[in-house]
Amino acid sequence: MSEIESRICERYDVKKRLGKGAYGIVWKAVDAKTNQMVAVKKIFDAFRNQTDAQRTFREIWFLQKFKTHPNIIALLDVIKAENNCDIYLVFEFMDTDLHRAIKKGMFGRDHQIRFITYQLLCALKYLHTAQVIHRDLKPSNILLDTEGRAKLADFGLARSVLQCQLDDCDPALTEYVATRWYRAPEILLGVKQYTEVVDIWSLGCLLGEMILGAPLFPGTSTVNQLECIMAALPHPQIKGKY
Repeated sequence: MSEIESRICERYDVKKRLGKGAYGIVWKAVDAKTNQMVAVKKIFDAFRNQTDAQRTFREIWFLQKFKTHPNIIALLDVIKAENNCDIYLVFEFMDTDLHRAIKKGMFGRDHQIRFITYQLLCALKYLHTAQVIHRDLKPSNILLDTEGRAKLADFGLARSVLQCQLDDCDPALTEYVATRWYRAPEILLGVKQYTEVVDIWSLGCLLGEMILGAPLFPGTSTVNQLECIMAALPHPQIKGKY
Protein backbone atom coordinates (compact mmCIF):
# COMPACT_ATOMS: atom_id res chain seq x y z
CA MET A 1 0.00 0.00 0.00
CA SER A 2 2.11 2.85 -1.37
CA GLU A 3 -0.13 5.64 -0.04
CA ILE A 4 0.72 4.83 3.57
CA GLU A 5 4.15 4.27 5.10
CA SER A 6 5.23 0.78 6.10
CA ARG A 7 5.96 1.82 9.69
CA ILE A 8 2.35 3.00 10.03
CA CYS A 9 1.15 -0.35 8.70
CA GLU A 10 3.29 -2.10 11.29
CA ARG A 11 1.49 -0.27 14.09
CA TYR A 12 -1.96 -0.23 12.50
CA ASP A 13 -3.46 -3.11 10.55
CA VAL A 14 -5.11 -1.22 7.70
CA LYS A 15 -8.40 -2.81 6.61
CA LYS A 16 -9.68 -0.53 3.87
CA ARG A 17 -9.68 3.02 2.56
CA LEU A 18 -12.73 4.99 3.68
CA GLY A 19 -12.30 8.08 1.56
CA LYS A 20 -9.98 10.46 -0.23
CA GLY A 21 -10.23 14.22 -0.66
CA ALA A 22 -8.19 17.28 -1.51
CA TYR A 23 -6.58 17.34 1.94
CA GLY A 24 -5.86 13.65 2.48
CA ILE A 25 -6.93 10.02 2.81
CA VAL A 26 -8.71 8.16 5.62
CA TRP A 27 -8.34 4.44 6.33
CA LYS A 28 -10.13 2.04 8.66
CA ALA A 29 -7.53 0.16 10.72
CA VAL A 30 -6.93 -1.83 13.90
CA ASP A 31 -4.35 -0.77 16.48
CA ALA A 32 -1.97 -3.73 16.77
CA LYS A 33 -1.19 -2.90 20.41
CA THR A 34 -4.69 -2.35 21.77
CA ASN A 35 -6.81 -4.16 19.15
CA GLN A 36 -8.96 -1.02 18.98
CA MET A 37 -10.67 -0.05 15.73
CA VAL A 38 -9.38 3.35 14.59
CA ALA A 39 -9.46 5.73 11.65
CA VAL A 40 -6.07 6.83 10.28
CA LYS A 41 -6.13 10.15 8.45
CA LYS A 42 -3.17 11.21 6.31
CA ILE A 43 -3.00 14.96 5.62
CA PHE A 44 -1.05 15.77 2.48
CA ASP A 45 1.69 18.40 2.72
CA ALA A 46 0.11 19.72 5.90
CA PHE A 47 2.31 22.82 6.10
CA ARG A 48 2.54 23.77 2.43
CA ASN A 49 1.38 27.34 3.12
CA GLN A 50 0.23 29.50 6.02
CA THR A 51 -3.47 28.71 5.62
CA ASP A 52 -2.96 24.92 5.55
CA ALA A 53 -0.47 25.08 8.42
CA GLN A 54 -2.96 27.05 10.56
CA ARG A 55 -5.77 24.64 9.73
CA THR A 56 -3.65 21.60 10.65
CA PHE A 57 -2.41 23.22 13.86
CA ARG A 58 -5.92 24.24 14.94
CA GLU A 59 -7.36 20.79 14.33
CA ILE A 60 -4.65 19.09 16.39
CA TRP A 61 -4.59 21.68 19.18
CA PHE A 62 -8.36 21.90 19.69
CA LEU A 63 -8.89 18.13 19.48
CA GLN A 64 -6.17 17.52 22.05
CA LYS A 65 -7.93 19.97 24.38
CA PHE A 66 -11.47 18.67 23.82
CA LYS A 67 -10.95 14.93 23.25
CA THR A 68 -12.41 13.92 26.62
CA HIS A 69 -15.91 15.11 25.73
CA PRO A 70 -18.16 12.18 24.70
CA ASN A 71 -19.58 14.10 21.73
CA ILE A 72 -16.27 15.27 20.26
CA ILE A 73 -14.15 12.86 18.24
CA ALA A 74 -11.13 11.57 20.17
CA LEU A 75 -7.69 12.20 18.64
CA LEU A 76 -5.60 9.22 19.75
CA ASP A 77 -2.23 9.90 18.15
CA VAL A 78 -0.31 12.30 15.91
CA ILE A 79 2.50 10.89 13.76
CA LYS A 80 4.85 12.90 11.56
CA ALA A 81 5.54 11.35 8.16
CA GLU A 82 9.08 10.45 7.16
CA ASN A 83 9.04 13.10 4.41
CA ASN A 84 8.45 15.83 7.07
CA CYS A 85 5.58 17.17 4.94
CA ASP A 86 2.62 14.85 5.53
CA ILE A 87 1.12 14.06 8.92
CA TYR A 88 -0.99 11.16 10.24
CA LEU A 89 -3.83 11.68 12.70
CA VAL A 90 -5.31 8.63 14.42
CA PHE A 91 -8.92 8.90 15.62
CA GLU A 92 -11.41 6.62 17.29
CA PHE A 93 -13.43 4.84 14.60
CA MET A 94 -16.99 5.87 13.76
CA ASP A 95 -19.20 3.93 11.36
CA THR A 96 -20.60 6.74 9.21
CA ASP A 97 -21.38 10.45 9.09
CA LEU A 98 -24.57 12.49 9.09
CA HIS A 99 -24.35 13.20 5.35
CA ARG A 100 -24.42 9.51 4.46
CA ALA A 101 -27.08 8.77 7.06
CA ILE A 102 -29.42 11.43 5.66
CA LYS A 103 -28.73 10.28 2.10
CA LYS A 104 -29.66 6.70 3.05
CA GLY A 105 -32.87 7.85 4.78
CA MET A 106 -31.82 6.48 8.15
CA PHE A 107 -33.92 8.93 10.20
CA GLY A 108 -37.33 7.32 10.19
CA ARG A 109 -38.15 8.14 13.81
CA ASP A 110 -38.28 11.46 15.65
CA HIS A 111 -36.38 10.17 18.68
CA GLN A 112 -33.30 9.54 16.50
CA ILE A 113 -33.28 13.15 15.34
CA ARG A 114 -33.85 14.42 18.89
CA PHE A 115 -31.02 12.26 20.25
CA ILE A 116 -28.49 13.47 17.65
CA THR A 117 -29.57 17.10 18.10
CA TYR A 118 -29.22 16.80 21.87
CA GLN A 119 -25.70 15.39 21.54
CA LEU A 120 -24.65 18.17 19.17
CA LEU A 121 -26.06 20.77 21.56
CA CYS A 122 -23.98 19.20 24.35
CA ALA A 123 -20.85 19.42 22.21
CA LEU A 124 -21.55 23.04 21.27
CA LYS A 125 -22.25 24.02 24.87
CA TYR A 126 -18.87 22.56 25.83
CA LEU A 127 -17.09 24.45 23.04
CA HIS A 128 -18.91 27.73 23.60
CA THR A 129 -18.29 27.57 27.35
CA ALA A 130 -14.59 27.40 26.44
CA GLN A 131 -15.13 30.44 24.19
CA VAL A 132 -14.49 28.47 20.98
CA ILE A 133 -16.54 28.62 17.76
CA HIS A 134 -16.45 25.55 15.50
CA ARG A 135 -17.40 27.53 12.34
CA ASP A 136 -17.71 24.48 10.08
CA LEU A 137 -20.78 22.50 11.14
CA LYS A 138 -22.06 20.42 8.23
CA PRO A 139 -23.32 16.83 7.86
CA SER A 140 -19.96 15.36 6.82
CA ASN A 141 -18.37 16.72 10.02
CA ILE A 142 -20.87 14.92 12.28
CA LEU A 143 -19.75 11.33 12.82
CA LEU A 144 -22.13 8.56 13.93
CA ASP A 145 -21.82 4.99 15.19
CA THR A 146 -24.28 2.12 14.95
CA GLU A 147 -25.86 3.00 18.30
CA GLY A 148 -26.68 6.55 17.24
CA ARG A 149 -23.90 8.27 19.17
CA ALA A 150 -22.80 11.49 17.48
CA LYS A 151 -19.40 13.14 17.61
CA LEU A 152 -18.29 16.50 16.25
CA ALA A 153 -15.17 16.40 14.04
CA ASP A 154 -12.90 18.61 11.92
CA PHE A 155 -11.74 21.58 13.97
CA GLY A 156 -9.52 23.03 11.25
CA LEU A 157 -11.58 26.23 11.02
CA ALA A 158 -12.34 26.61 14.74
CA ARG A 159 -11.45 29.94 16.33
CA SER A 160 -11.67 31.47 19.77
CA VAL A 161 -14.49 33.97 20.33
CA LEU A 162 -11.89 36.56 21.35
CA GLN A 163 -10.14 36.23 17.99
CA CYS A 164 -13.40 36.70 16.10
CA GLN A 165 -14.36 39.73 18.17
CA LEU A 166 -11.04 41.58 18.38
CA ASP A 167 -9.35 40.59 15.14
CA ASP A 168 -10.59 40.98 11.63
CA CYS A 169 -11.05 37.41 10.41
CA ASP A 170 -9.10 36.73 7.25
CA PRO A 171 -11.63 37.25 4.41
CA ALA A 172 -9.97 34.51 2.33
CA LEU A 173 -10.44 32.04 5.18
CA THR A 174 -13.90 33.27 6.19
CA GLU A 175 -15.16 32.49 2.68
CA TYR A 176 -14.60 28.82 3.44
CA VAL A 177 -16.19 28.89 6.89
CA ALA A 178 -18.94 26.26 6.69
CA THR A 179 -20.31 24.94 3.44
CA ARG A 180 -22.58 27.60 1.95
CA TRP A 181 -25.82 25.80 2.81
CA TYR A 182 -25.00 25.93 6.53
CA ARG A 183 -23.50 29.43 6.77
CA ALA A 184 -25.10 31.97 9.06
CA PRO A 185 -26.46 35.14 7.35
CA GLU A 186 -23.79 37.35 8.96
CA ILE A 187 -21.04 35.27 7.37
CA LEU A 188 -22.80 35.35 4.01
CA LEU A 189 -22.99 39.15 4.32
CA GLY A 190 -19.26 39.39 5.01
CA VAL A 191 -19.38 40.46 8.64
CA LYS A 192 -15.83 40.10 9.95
CA GLN A 193 -16.65 39.86 13.65
CA TYR A 194 -19.22 37.34 14.91
CA THR A 195 -20.01 35.10 17.87
CA GLU A 196 -21.06 31.57 18.80
CA VAL A 197 -24.51 32.08 17.25
CA VAL A 198 -23.10 31.14 13.83
CA ASP A 199 -22.77 27.55 15.12
CA ILE A 200 -26.37 27.57 16.35
CA TRP A 201 -27.58 28.65 12.90
CA SER A 202 -25.63 25.79 11.31
CA LEU A 203 -27.10 23.33 13.81
CA GLY A 204 -30.59 24.56 12.94
CA CYS A 205 -29.85 23.86 9.28
CA LEU A 206 -28.69 20.36 10.20
CA LEU A 207 -31.87 19.75 12.20
CA GLY A 208 -34.02 20.88 9.27
CA GLU A 209 -32.12 18.61 6.91
CA MET A 210 -32.60 15.58 9.18
CA ILE A 211 -36.34 16.24 9.28
CA LEU A 212 -36.79 16.97 5.57
CA GLY A 213 -34.20 14.56 4.22
CA ALA A 214 -32.79 17.37 2.06
CA PRO A 215 -30.86 20.63 2.66
CA LEU A 216 -32.95 23.39 4.20
CA PHE A 217 -31.39 26.24 2.19
CA PRO A 218 -29.70 24.77 -0.93
CA GLY A 219 -28.40 28.02 -2.39
CA THR A 220 -26.45 27.95 -5.64
CA SER A 221 -24.43 31.08 -4.82
CA THR A 222 -23.95 33.46 -1.91
CA VAL A 223 -26.68 35.78 -3.18
CA ASN A 224 -29.06 32.89 -3.90
CA GLN A 225 -28.33 31.49 -0.44
CA LEU A 226 -29.52 34.75 1.11
CA GLU A 227 -32.58 34.70 -1.16
CA CYS A 228 -33.44 31.16 0.03
CA ILE A 229 -33.19 32.28 3.65
CA MET A 230 -35.26 35.44 3.10
CA ALA A 231 -37.94 33.48 1.26
CA ALA A 232 -38.37 31.20 4.28
CA LEU A 233 -38.44 33.94 6.92
CA PRO A 234 -41.13 36.59 7.49
CA HIS A 235 -40.22 39.99 6.16
CA PRO A 236 -39.32 42.59 8.82
CA GLN A 237 -42.07 45.03 9.69
CA ILE A 238 -41.11 48.67 9.19
CA LYS A 239 -43.02 51.09 11.37
CA GLY A 240 -43.48 54.82 10.85
CA LYS A 241 -43.29 57.05 7.80
CA TYR A 242 -40.37 58.67 6.07
